[in-house]
Amino acid sequence: MAIIKYQVKENNTVGTHSFYAVAQSFSTLDFNDLAEDVVEGLGISPSMVKTVLDRYMLVAKRNVLRGHRVKFGDLLTIYPQISCSVKDELDKDGNVTKAATIDMFNIAGAKSSIGATISQAVQQSFAGSVSWKRVTESESDDTTAPSDTTDDTTGGDDQQQGGGSDSHGGGGSTIPGEGD
Repeated sequence: MAIIKYQVKENNTVGTHSFYAVAQSFSTLDFNDLAEDVVEGLGISPSMVKTVLDRYMLVAKRNVLRGHRVKFGDLLTIYPQISCSVKDELDKDGNVTKAATIDMFNIAGAKSSIGATISQAVQQSFAGSVSWKRVTESESDDTTAPSDTTDDTTGGDDQQQGGGSDSHGGGGSTIPGEGD
C-alpha cells in the first residue's frame, strides 16, 4: 500500500475553528518523465511514446473543440465546459428586487473551459491502494521519495486508514498498471 503525506491546516476565513487536510505531493512528473517510465521493458524509445501521445493530445483537443467527450482509456474523460449564469437581484435583506429571466441570459460573459472526470474505477482503486500519514510543516519539506509500503505507525493522528468511500481510502485493490 502506498503512503502519501498530508498536513492539517486551519481555515482562518471562517469565524469558528475549522481544519482541513492537504495532501503533500512529492514532486511533479512531466511528460518526459512519464515517457521514460512507460518504455521501461518495452524496447521502444521515449521519443516514440512522446510522439504518439503528442498526437493523441492534439486529436483529443480537436475533438473537444467539436463538442465531443473524449475518454483517455479507463483513466479519465475530458469535455467542453461553460460557466455562465444569471441570478435574481437581491436587496440588503436578501429580498428579490428583480427576478432573473431567461431573456437576461447573455453568453458574452461566459467562461469556456475543459472539464475532466476521473473514472469511478480509478477513484476506487486509488482509495483502496493509499494510506495517509500526517506530517508537520517541517516534515513536509522532506525530499525523500514516499514509501510504497505502510510504515510502523498505525492508527491515531499519524496515519489514517479505513474503508468506505471517505477520503482516507482503504480496501485492498491495486491501481491498474501498477506492478505489471
